[in-house]
This record gives sequence, C-alpha cells and structure tokens, in this order.
Amino acid sequence: MIDYYERVGLAIDFIERHLTDPIQVADVAKAAFSSQWHFQRVFRYLAGCSVAEYLRNRRLSEAGYEILASRAKIIDVALKYQYGAPETFTRAFRKNFGFNPLESRQANEIEFFSPINIHEDRYKDIHSSERISEKTAVRGQMLVSGISRRVTMQDNQNERDIPEFWRSFHTKDIGSQIPNRKTERTLLGVYTEWDYDEGFRLTVGAEVTKEPGSPSETSSGDQTEWSSVVIPPQKYVVFTVQGAGIGDLLAGWKYIYGTWLPRTKRERAPGFDFDLFDERFDGSEKSLSDIYIPVG
Repeated sequence: MIDYYERVGLAIDFIERHLTDPIQVADVAKAAFSSQWHFQRVFRYLAGCSVAEYLRNRRLSEAGYEILASRAKIIDVALKYQYGAPETFTRAFRKNFGFNPLESRQANEIEFFSPINIHEDRYKDIHSSERISEKTAVRGQMLVSGISRRVTMQDNQNERDIPEFWRSFHTKDIGSQIPNRKTERTLLGVYTEWDYDEGFRLTVGAEVTKEPGSPSETSSGDQTEWSSVVIPPQKYVVFTVQGAGIGDLLAGWKYIYGTWLPRTKRERAPGFDFDLFDERFDGSEKSLSDIYIPVG
C-alpha cells in the first residue's frame, strides 16, 4: 500500500533542500520514490498546484524575501534561484506578485508562499465524494479508435482544451464516422503518453472491432486521421460521476487523485485511465459517466 501523503511530504522536503539547485520535476518524483507520471496528479490535487508551480512559487517567495531583507543585486538573486536571465526572473516575479523586483523593495511587502505541511488535517479529504459512487470491475482488452491530441495540465490548460476537444468532436459528428464501432452510444476518452511536463495524449473515440485504417473524409470535408489505443485486460475501480458539466467531471478526477488514492492507499496499476460516456449521459444534471482507474 502506498502512503501518498508521505510521498508528497518527501517531495516537498526535497524541494526545500534544493531551492537553489538546478532540479527538475523528474528529480522531485524520484526523491519521493515515485517515477510514474500519476504522482504529479496526486501532488497537484493534494497541494493545490503542480510540482513545477510549487517549486516556482517557493523559489520566487524566497527570492522576494531576499530582495526585501537585503541589498542583494537582482541579478545575483535571480541566478541563485535558477533563473538564467534577469529578464526571465523579472517576468516571473511580476506575474507572481504583480510588480517587478525593484518595485517590491519600494512596496516593502509581498505575499509569501510558505512551505506546505501535507500532513495537516486540512489536506485530508479535501475533495468531496458527493454525487460520486465507486465499484470494482474487470474489463477485457479493448481497441479504441478516434481522434487524438496532446494536452497539458500546466496552468490548468487541460480544463479549457479538453471541453473544446469534445465540442469539436461532436460538432463534426466524428463519432458516427468511426468505422467498425462495437456499440452505437458509448464513447471513451483515453489518457496515454504522460510526461514529466504534465503533458499527455487524449484519444476520444469508441471501441471498435478493428482499426479504421486510412484517413476518411468528414461531413465538413476535412480529412480525419484516426488514432487507436489498445487497452489491455485490467482490473479497475470505476467511479460513477453525476452531472454533465466540466466542473462535475473535474470534481471526479480531483476526488480520485486528491482524496481517494491518498486516503485508501490503493496502488494505481500500470495502464490507462479513461472516461466512459453511454446512454446514461444525456446532458442533464442527472447525467452519469464513469472514470476508470486501473488498480492492482
């Protein structure tokens, strides 16, 4: 069983010891004895920001403190906290605090981002399970075909890009054009190819009996380049989420990675997460959809 609170705590301790060293997200994950991409999602939904954002916020806060508490040169502070150029440091500082480093000395106050103690009670059960139910299920191998694109969670870009991707999928009526579909009503969103920059590939499509093959022309005249994903046989915990809004679906993911996994200490198995939408999802407040998480 994995203690995710302990691992996130190790990651935070490592960051604090290396604020002035050239560390990367992969170094933080390794220090927490977790080399898998999903550790970043647990961190994000527990700490409220990504590993990269946490590291940036802590560096800028400590740099801001030094600027206010000393007469150190801005360029020296920038280099100390791993900003290779003063201009880059100034842009990041302004974005974070609302003014540049020199102006902060005149303001004589900045909002400080303190280290997080992940073991405090306020980080337990921070995401609600209301309107979310769960069960364990086993699925055989599935072949899913549709269209795909790269998405990133940085700056919460996924919260904008994924809904837009689904809207485009429906607007172009891609679902009805997927060859060799096994079922008419069921669509899936499969998440693969995660990297340490919080990027991943999302494939939206349907289960098929065989791959579509060559590109086909849509009703709008566009050429659709089909993508396929083979999902191996797997045991899952299936979370059924009520609601049709992006907020409802996102709440499901936050609960799974920010509360359920840390609380239950279940180990996420190698494999792919995916959303499943079928006849229960009708666009109303009572809509139901499923999130599949592979477990050992």
